[in-house]
Amino acid sequence: RLNYKKENYTNSIKWLHKNGYVIFIHGIDNLKIKKKDFPNVFFVNNFAKNFDNKLINIYLLFKGDLHISQNSGSVCLAEALGKEIVVTECFPFCNGLPGKQMIRLLFPKIRISNKIYNLKNYVNTKYFFGEGFDNDRVKLIPNTSKQILNTIKDTKLNYCLNIKFPRNSSIYYRKNNKIYI
Repeated sequence: RLNYKKENYTNSIKWLHKNGYVIFIHGIDNLKIKKKDFPNVFFVNNFAKNFDNKLINIYLLFKGDLHISQNSGSVCLAEALGKEIVVTECFPFCNGLPGKQMIRLLFPKIRISNKIYNLKNYVNTKYFFGEGFDNDRVKLIPNTSKQILNTIKDTKLNYCLNIKFPRNSSIYYRKNNKIYI
């Protein structure tokens, strides 16, 4: 959906596996992960031949402890189920996520022409509200492997930032969101 790089999630998957998580990966068929080295990593797309993919997704959200996703409808269901949530590649920037559950949001950088900006630089610009992404000179930059892993590992919220969001954005009113860049 975004200009993300699936390979940037590999270190996080390996860390989660090492720490006892069983990982179900949605939306991609494979990564450079050897099954014999990571027996608790499964690709949901590979189950689709035998099961209804929608039912599998709902079941896994219900049974899971940690939900890592881009900003999508599955995050709302995970929030309603009281799951721990990390949203990576968070876009659109101005929305935030509803509910009372604390959610860690990792925002991407953007490239405008040849200059790179992080959330602190674009929070008070038209780009924060999604304007200007319809041309070739403005691009989202995928979160790095290190950013994703550090956000997942920061369960004590030691590295989240206090960003002052514009009053006319919904994220301004969603105080439960913890921000990472």
